[in-house]
Amino acid sequence: MSDLSDRLAALDPAAHSPYEARNLDEMISRIVASSPSGAARSAWWQRVQLRLAAALILGTALGAGTVALLQGGTSLAPLAIQTNVARHPGTFSTTEVPQSFEETNFVLAATLTPSSPQSPSFKLSIPPHSAREALRLASAFGVVGAVHRRGDDWTVAGASGASLDYQTSGATPQWYYSSTTPKVAPATASSSVDVALPSHTALNRDALGYLKRLGFDYAVASPVYSESTLSTTGAGGAPVSLGEEEVSYTVTVHRVDTDQTVSFSVDAHNALLYAQGPAFGLGAATNYPLQSPLAGVNALNAMERSTLSGPAVGTGAAGPAMVHAKITSESISLATFRLRNGTSWLLPLYTYSGSVAQKGGPPAAGTWSEIAIQPAYVRLSPAEARSVLNN
Repeated sequence: MSDLSDRLAALDPAAHSPYEARNLDEMISRIVASSPSGAARSAWWQRVQLRLAAALILGTALGAGTVALLQGGTSLAPLAIQTNVARHPGTFSTTEVPQSFEETNFVLAATLTPSSPQSPSFKLSIPPHSAREALRLASAFGVVGAVHRRGDDWTVAGASGASLDYQTSGATPQWYYSSTTPKVAPATASSSVDVALPSHTALNRDALGYLKRLGFDYAVASPVYSESTLSTTGAGGAPVSLGEEEVSYTVTVHRVDTDQTVSFSVDAHNALLYAQGPAFGLGAATNYPLQSPLAGVNALNAMERSTLSGPAVGTGAAGPAMVHAKITSESISLATFRLRNGTSWLLPLYTYSGSVAQKGGPPAAGTWSEIAIQPAYVRLSPAEARSVLNN
């Protein structure tokens, strides 16, 4: 069985004439041709190509024209990722060490499960008419006025000075409410206040009431409260100190935390000062197969090896310096990604916590993230792949 037809026939012995998609060669060629050039041509990217191509051949044998896994008759298309909200398309770290010329060796200081969890992905429903959405959101805060557009920013300003900004430049649109438009933007002057502020119970109740009025179908986690003193300007331009209390929430979907947040700030009289949050609805859940947390750490190490394998990177014949990172825990969340077809998704993401050894000092805390979906179902554009490999 040396040719493609024989291999397809072997996959479906009951078929006398094996199915072959008309554009199979074109699809496989497009995957192979999408490899980034130069240092980004790595073993990691080649593995992704081979797994994609293999899945394509299997998918066509099953009668599907894309990478597919049949679950109740539903085929799963590969996710061609453009960007995500944190500007990290694949694997990334929050710690400032190691540097680009250092290679990180991830070791386990805690036991991670080799089994894969269940966490669905969600295609987001973005409001189709930005001007209408801006007016709708403004009305929820009692702001009445005409909508004005500047690029990807839609603003509704009321006669009192209150305004609602609706920004659509990111993977998910964001809304921002302000009760006033001061000449000097507010700045936090202190973490303490000397005036009585509304109770947490009242603030949480009012904030949830606003969320219900806004009408989005996402939920929020437990509230987190903070207090501060803001320095702003009064009507005549004189400095004014303002006590503020804020409640913030992590947006959750099906009880899983996301990378989105909502917050509301009030003054001592419980009047709303500022608020912000995302604007999206949820499509049906899609169950992409996930790799295990342990496999995710192995992927981090594989990424490090391939990143620094090129001749242009490193510290000479001896190779790059080795930095050891101990992984102590992991968690799964949903991160917002934009695909190359313009759609936005919430995709499962592993976040690993640990520490990095430093010469002459205590270990530095750090976190590293890896897309939890099996690599065969994730595709990066050449530019994004280069970004991943050069981080």
